Amino acid sequence: MSGISEKRILRLHKQARKQQAEQMRLYRLIRGLLRIPFRLAFRPEVEGIENIPETGAALIASNHRSFFDSFFQALVLQRPIRWMAKSELFKYPGLDWLLVKLGAFPVRRGASDQEAILTAQLLLQAGEMTAVFPEGTRVREGLGEPKKGAARLALEAQAPIIPMAIVGTQKGVLRRSMWHQGEKVRISISAPIQPAKDKPASAAEITEQQLWPEVTKQVGVLESRRRKAIALGALSVMAGAGLIAGRKRRKR
Repeated sequence: MSGISEKRILRLHKQARKQQAEQMRLYRLIRGLLRIPFRLAFRPEVEGIENIPETGAALIASNHRSFFDSFFQALVLQRPIRWMAKSELFKYPGLDWLLVKLGAFPVRRGASDQEAILTAQLLLQAGEMTAVFPEGTRVREGLGEPKKGAARLALEAQAPIIPMAIVGTQKGVLRRSMWHQGEKVRISISAPIQPAKDKPASAAEITEQQLWPEVTKQVGVLESRRRKAIALGALSVMAGAGLIAGRKRRKR
């Protein structure tokens, strides 16, 4: 149970649907305050930023490692993002208002939440950029089984779906990234998948043949870079220690 009434859920969805990107002043203020400190602390490495359209509807579909995934999406992308967030986060008065102002709207997990789907559809139809996590829950290592809701939304709204891979946002890794060069947040944004009007594919086909294979490939690339960076960092430390030891021996 989410601990939140149906009436309140409906009210939050109504507020989210009315809020347009240009009205998200609090979002822009907090993003502006956090952007530089986060970049200095965690050194996010982003590629494919040119694949984000400057205007118009777009649906970002990303793997989900951590609660902090949404923070980094917001910090590295210029356009305001709208997110589906688990309804449990909205049960506290005041926090629910803040989350909506920051672009989130509730989704009840474990069931087909038609209200959340409708909100996402309306936002996309209004030209907003919306983000979803097809796995439906956090998967700290590897990848989970994707649900087809993201592709279905893209088909119904005729909006491009943009595969995104993100690694390094897990709690322990994020903490270590402040001190180790190899441990950093890495994000890869792939070219948009545009649902075809003349030969429409099913949501299952888009998910299984285009979207998730691309996310899987890019997660593998980012993890490989992470391992190489950590290995190089370890070699640098060993080399530095060897130089110091050699100097001490020469002084004797």
